[in-house]
Amino acid sequence: MMSGRDGPEWIGKAIKDMKKRIFDLVEDSFEGDNYPKALECLVALRKGCILVQEPKPEEKP
Repeated sequence: MMSGRDGPEWIGKAIKDMKKRIFDLVEDSFEGDNYPKALECLVALRKGCILVQEPKPEEKP
């Protein structure tokens, strides 16, 4: 979704969805079994944000 660059709303949605997935992995982890996958997702999110130059976090109203 981030590499598609169909519009800035897609980039924001991709970031939001990936953040939710990472939090879900950590929260649903049993004795850390999902931590490696959460870290893998976090690394992918960071790389994607750097590539599309969106490293700043979402602003909350």
